Amino acid sequence: MLNEQEKATMSGNFEAELQKNLASPQTPGEPTPMWRDNIPASAAGDLIAPTVTINGGPEEGVTTTQTAACFPLWVSDNRTPWQQLMSRAQLDTNQWSSWMNYFSYCFDNLGNGDHTVTIQVKDLAGNISANAQRRFSVKR
Repeated sequence: MLNEQEKATMSGNFEAELQKNLASPQTPGEPTPMWRDNIPASAAGDLIAPTVTINGGPEEGVTTTQTAACFPLWVSDNRTPWQQLMSRAQLDTNQWSSWMNYFSYCFDNLGNGDHTVTIQVKDLAGNISANAQRRFSVKR
């Protein structure tokens, strides 16, 4: 099925996996084990990460008396429409949120002290942006 050049460029036991998947029936609508990520054709070959900018909220380095803050985002990508980009956020050293279709993050009940909000964006091809960060302090 594969020519010698194609076989030479494959890693692992690709041909055996391919033959196994071709031989086993798949339920309609279910991806085969080899192609789990369901990347649309428009994102195929996309190697450029999206960009994200924090477009509001407390300014970098300020001290505020407010214990709640929202951070609207400006996002863009070379192939994925902005409406289909996914984002996640991290406050201080807490765990990252799940990837969501959010373009603004709000945090309530912020304690006194220094805080850092970090946000990333992911496109349909799985490319992840550089971190967008905002550092600020709360002093009540």
